[in-house]
Amino acid sequence: MSGSSSQNPNSQEFESHDLKSQDLNAQNLKSWSLRLSALFGLLCLLLGGMGLAGWIFDVPTLRSVRPGLATMKFNNALCFAGTGLALALHGMPRVAGRIAVRRLTVLIASMAALLGLLTLAQDSLGVHLGVDELFLRDPFTDSLIAAPGRLSPVTAFNHFLLGVAVLALGWKRCAWLSMTLALAALLFAFIALMGYAFDATSLYAIVPFGTIAVHTAVGFIVLSLGVLLADPERGVASLLVDRSPGGSMVRRSLPIVGLMPLLISVVIFRLYEEKSFGAGFTLAVSTSLQTAVLVGVVIWIGHALRKQDAARRDAELLVQRQAEREHLLLQELDHRVRNNLVALQALVDLSAQSARSVPEFTQALRARIGAVAGAHQTLSRARWSAVPFHELILALAPPDRHHAIAIHGPTLLISPAHANGVAMVAQELLTNSLKYGALQSASGRLEIRIDESGSIQPASAPSASVALRSVYWRETGGPAIVTPVVPGLGTVLMKELVRFELGGSIELAYTPGGACHCWHLPES
Repeated sequence: MSGSSSQNPNSQEFESHDLKSQDLNAQNLKSWSLRLSALFGLLCLLLGGMGLAGWIFDVPTLRSVRPGLATMKFNNALCFAGTGLALALHGMPRVAGRIAVRRLTVLIASMAALLGLLTLAQDSLGVHLGVDELFLRDPFTDSLIAAPGRLSPVTAFNHFLLGVAVLALGWKRCAWLSMTLALAALLFAFIALMGYAFDATSLYAIVPFGTIAVHTAVGFIVLSLGVLLADPERGVASLLVDRSPGGSMVRRSLPIVGLMPLLISVVIFRLYEEKSFGAGFTLAVSTSLQTAVLVGVVIWIGHALRKQDAARRDAELLVQRQAEREHLLLQELDHRVRNNLVALQALVDLSAQSARSVPEFTQALRARIGAVAGAHQTLSRARWSAVPFHELILALAPPDRHHAIAIHGPTLLISPAHANGVAMVAQELLTNSLKYGALQSASGRLEIRIDESGSIQPASAPSASVALRSVYWRETGGPAIVTPVVPGLGTVLMKELVRFELGGSIELAYTPGGACHCWHLPES
């Protein structure tokens, strides 16, 4: 007999593991955001270091990507190296919390922002503050054309924006400021890079953008993205690491939507420049390809969201089933507690009626309560699922008599609702055997055989047919037993328990060779 309302431990472990996996995935995404931010900071540190090396060791390739293009000034490379280092330190949780490291990042970011601000002040006020060649003289710039070593206005402005943005990362209330400044710097750098991609000189070579080196524009883009990813709790990064459908959509679509139209447009523009195709043809192909990419992204996202929605519905159904299971468990627990209290009261009354003295009453009551406690302990080990009949018997029998008990036949499962009744009946039979029967003698043996015995029509539902399992209880090797003339309270208790609580029947027989009983227990 197995209980239908028993809790499955495997489902509990699966649900607990699923929740832990979701929390772990969220933490992994946040760690990924910080690591990527630190990587972008290190790339900017490398870019700045290469620019500094180009000036110190006079390597033109490190100052400019190719001859004729704008060069990265010394102050520009210094700002990239400093801000990149500060961003990299911020993205390393193991060192970012140290006071010395925090002070170093504040100092470096403040110097980069101050250098950019002083350069802007020189351009706007028409003064020379001496910051352009403060660290190294620029012999390659004609002073009649431009101030040697001076950053272009947009380069200085971007360094000021990103320096303040890195500073603001240390204050939670300034997260919006850091994100806004990083987005502004990203926009200016992207427009300048588009000028190089489409040969639009006016986007990077005249005011308000000044002359920005191509690797400077790339560095600003990398640095801006690093700042945006540096705070996974707020701003743009919080959306990227979010486990919601919105966060998943952004992570899936942003790389494709952000890069594919740009790549398609650049390739088509280059083909048009080489006169490979006419203007109308290149415009039609570019529009068609970009439309196809966007439509494909929308379909892909829709498919992904549908899968996530199905997973969400499954999770909600799992939670609902868990709530229903817990409700049933609470109801069953309440029912069992009340039944146990009623049974305990009945045991006290029966023991008091049959006992001839207080010690006898105490002994009988203790044995019967011990049977209930043994059943409870066995159910607890099985996590309140169905327990085998032989485990209940061995749990109730004295350990030193286990060798005298043999149980044969298929496994008979006892549901949690019936375990107490089976245990009390078994306790009565074991007590009689230990006092008067086979288990009293060292040579005595108890053989229990489980077999199928057909079906019955229970009184509660005469039209229904319930499968039966017969349990044959036979004692041998003990003293001769005389059939009692008047059934005792223990006999009455067993018959009533089997009939009304277990829904079966029991036949008790006492032969000179030993007790020979038969239970008929219905299977659930």
